[in-house]
Amino acid sequence: MRAPGLQYTLISEEILSAVCPHAANKTFLDRLSTLRMLGFTTADEVLGRHPKDTSPPFQPSGESSESASRHHIAECMEKGSARFDWVGLNARGEQVPFEVILTRVELGGRRVIQAVINDISERKKAEAQLRASEARLRESEARFSTAFHASPVLITVARLKDKEFVEVNEAFLSWMGLERAEIVGRNSEELDLWANLDERKGFFAELQRTRSLRNIESQLRRRDGAIRTVLISANIIEINGDPHVLGFGLDITESKRAEAELQKALATERELSQLIQFESIEGQGSTFTVRLPLFPPTPTLTLTPTHQALDKPES
Repeated sequence: MRAPGLQYTLISEEILSAVCPHAANKTFLDRLSTLRMLGFTTADEVLGRHPKDTSPPFQPSGESSESASRHHIAECMEKGSARFDWVGLNARGEQVPFEVILTRVELGGRRVIQAVINDISERKKAEAQLRASEARLRESEARFSTAFHASPVLITVARLKDKEFVEVNEAFLSWMGLERAEIVGRNSEELDLWANLDERKGFFAELQRTRSLRNIESQLRRRDGAIRTVLISANIIEINGDPHVLGFGLDITESKRAEAELQKALATERELSQLIQFESIEGQGSTFTVRLPLFPPTPTLTLTPTHQALDKPES
């Protein structure tokens, strides 16, 4: 059925949405807003054309534009309205995303469809940027999770307000000698982690003041009661809008022990060098100087005569 040539007057030619009535098989386009949105210069370029004629062959859903337009028009005629996103083509053949609101109306004794078309290019661009941002965030979270759990460094995450652990890595679990369920939901005081509670209090006070601490030497206690020297670094980070403490620990107990042993050995060396660097031995009428190297592979004795002994006559 051919629809009569109807005119539809916009409330304002400067309206941001394009409004056009059309019958089930043709479009009647009037006024400037629709033309500007599609990039056409005259209404004759669009009048009488079906929506599929100003659309790409397929919509983003994969459905053909011809099939999709029939579906939306049938829905509007049956239910009285339909609202959906649509991709059309402007005068340059470029794809433009629209939000389309179809409304069935009675006009001149006939049922026609009024279409309100909104250009949603900026919204779609923002949505694409949001999806890209979310994808980067997921990728970043995956990388962090891998590094977090695989790192040999002791790593913990705790809420700042109550200091309760919300996540710990495998290295920390192994170091503590506890299961994850025994740590998550409890704080370091409940776990008796700090050997000195005043040191713990000072640590968190300074962290809240500076929001970042580096290489703080602390005494921490494991489950077996052993007190270890740990270098702690921490930062305050935001997770879901709440401040958390991201902590890193490095057990330097063995390094400190080795350093103490080295200092002890050096002190012993200095003492010995003062006692046995030079010793004299007398015998057989001669004097010898004995030099004792402190750390050769095999101890040696070097004898240097200071004068020639006199031969005694035989009796």
